Amino acid sequence: MNMRIRRLTSSGVVSLALGALLGGALVWAPTAAAVAPTCTAVNNDYEGSNVRSIPWGFDTAAGKYTSACTLHQGATGAGVKSLQRNINACYGASLAIDGKFGAATYSAVKSVQRRVGVTVDGKYGPQTHKAMKWGHWNRTTAKFAGCW
Repeated sequence: MNMRIRRLTSSGVVSLALGALLGGALVWAPTAAAVAPTCTAVNNDYEGSNVRSIPWGFDTAAGKYTSACTLHQGATGAGVKSLQRNINACYGASLAIDGKFGAATYSAVKSVQRRVGVTVDGKYGPQTHKAMKWGHWNRTTAKFAGCW
C-alpha cells in the first residue's frame, strides 16, 4: 500500500479535531485571501455619456481590481471619498468629502443600508454596493445627471 504522509499545519489539526467533535463533519474557515479587499481606489465607470465613480479595491488572490471591496470606520483614501460623494448626491447627506471613514460616514452608511434594505452594520461592502443607487455625472459637462 502506497501511503503519503503530509505535515499538518496547526489550522489543519484544529480543523480535524473540530471535525471529529462534530461527528465527522468537515469544518472550513475562509483564508485571508477569501476576504474582500479594502477599497483603496476609484473606478470611473462609463455608461454612455455618463460616468460614475465607485470604490474599487485590488484583489490579490484574483490579481485584479474589483468593486467587491469593503470600507469601515477608520478607513481612508479615494474609496472613502467616492462613497462620501455618492451618499451626498444620492441620499441627501452632507458629509465632508475628506476621505476619512469616521462617525459621520458610519452613520450615513447605516442610514443608506436601512433605506435599501440590507444588513445595517455601518460597513460598506459588496451587499451594500449592489443595493445602493450611484450618482452619475455627464462626462462632457461634468454636471450631475442623476442616481440609478
